[in-house]
Amino acid sequence: MTQSSILMHLGISRHIGYRRSFILSVRDYKRKAGNTCLSSPTELNDQTTKVTGENRTRLNIIADILEIAMDEPLKTHIMYRANLSHAQLKSYLNSLLEMGFLTVVTDSTDARPRYRVTEKGLQFLKDYARLNRLLGK
Repeated sequence: MTQSSILMHLGISRHIGYRRSFILSVRDYKRKAGNTCLSSPTELNDQTTKVTGENRTRLNIIADILEIAMDEPLKTHIMYRANLSHAQLKSYLNSLLEMGFLTVVTDSTDARPRYRVTEKGLQFLKDYARLNRLLGK
């Protein structure tokens, strides 16, 4: 049974059902069920697992921002690369600036503020990486 026929069997339109997490869940279900036909839509819901992984912790996000800031990016670049909303980014940047992990530098060519990792921020990244190695992550 193809993915399209499973989606049609469940009454799910093609554009909604082709999200990555749903497709992978259907594949997992098919593997577990031995490629048999689904008897009901609730059967699929019982078998699905979260494909995207766990949510990031505050420390993960701080480490991501500091790694991105190694290139002295603009605020929008940090926002997109760290996958944060503008409100979240403002909160994290304010915290990191207050803690002394980041500093603002003004580029002489375009006068826009960029963010640079400080020694304290580099030390945090080293300690964070060491802790992840010890925990086996």
